[in-house]
Amino acid sequence: MGETASGVNQQLPDRRGAWPWSLLLGFSVAWLIGAVIAFSHIAIDTLWFLGLALAGGLIAFFWCIMTLLEIVARVRARSQRLGMTLRRVMAWVAVPIVGFIGLLLAYSDLDLALRTKLSNDPLTERAQAILSSGSTDRMSINDRIGLFYVRDARAQEDGTVRFTMQLPWVFTETGLIYDPHQRLPGVEPPQEEWERISEDWVKFVWSD
Repeated sequence: MGETASGVNQQLPDRRGAWPWSLLLGFSVAWLIGAVIAFSHIAIDTLWFLGLALAGGLIAFFWCIMTLLEIVARVRARSQRLGMTLRRVMAWVAVPIVGFIGLLLAYSDLDLALRTKLSNDPLTERAQAILSSGSTDRMSINDRIGLFYVRDARAQEDGTVRFTMQLPWVFTETGLIYDPHQRLPGVEPPQEEWERISEDWVKFVWSD
């Protein structure tokens, strides 16, 4: 129950609307979709990274400003308590959660592992066809296999197949190596990094 004007607290309805918070949440969800697409690659493209960093920074900045304005409004209300709609509360909480999910994807291979799993059958089929051909020459593909765009592939002498998929920076190649029998040596070659993301697949990043 509210309190009377004699100095007792009364709760006032919130008439400011939830649209600014809903709009900010909409931008956050759009940012997260971009982050999922970008971070599901083996290495993020430079322009994608700069765009996501700028957009994420602006979203975080406006969330902080809007939160500060909410605090100021409540301080100025003094003895009167301002109500806040459930929609605004949910948007206020959801924006940083969306940001946290994006950062989690940036520092893990969860989305890459899922993308590889969904593409496992067509990638494995192509890898086995390349091995069956008996050729170790580089084959130009330039086509989408599963959820990946593959530039070229070649069988290696150790029985693995190397798919080159992305050129995120100058003099940098990334891709996947089909290695179901764990034949890759324990020591990485110069200028290259390996990381096994599933039983059959190893991601690589080569840079000159």
